[in-house]
Amino acid sequence: LLAARALPVTAALGLVAALRAAAPGVTFAVERAGGIHYATGYPPLHEEDPTVVGTTPVEELLAEDSPYAGQPLLKLLAHHRELAPDAFLALARSVCGGLGEITRSSPTALLEISAPGVTKASTLALHCARHGIAPGEVVAFGDMPNDLEMLRWAGRAYAMANAHPAVLAAAGRRTLSHQKDGVAVVIEQLLAGG
Repeated sequence: LLAARALPVTAALGLVAALRAAAPGVTFAVERAGGIHYATGYPPLHEEDPTVVGTTPVEELLAEDSPYAGQPLLKLLAHHRELAPDAFLALARSVCGGLGEITRSSPTALLEISAPGVTKASTLALHCARHGIAPGEVVAFGDMPNDLEMLRWAGRAYAMANAHPAVLAAAGRRTLSHQKDGVAVVIEQLLAGG
């Protein structure tokens, strides 16, 4: 781990309260530097692995005396079994008032919440600044809403053919789908001078 821009625990607790009030039935997981910890009711990451279902309230996972409290809090994950993914994202953004960056990358109603200002774009910008790389020199590929800020920041932005509609609208260029090796096709074109 080179750096961590942690989500403050007080913000995470505020997010939990706001989302519970706005979307009854929401469940949570906590992603720390040492791994993901599932709170009560959170579904397994993979349906074939039911052993990861949490039994600990999210407040205990976030508590100062939690066994994980010494690890930076990277993300709060929020999942809803019934809401449509984009509707859940819009609802969360409307009720969480700047407590964190809320996005999604899953085809399900799973939200990823990081500290305010922490996005793929801001992290890529920090990395590029350290290495003297200008935004115009960056090529980025995306397919889901969590890629939007990065695609707007990068000099060359490509949406995958199978991307979310918002990504297709935001990116200046398109490439083939994941299944057709769209990233590799563009890289080969760029290396050939295209």
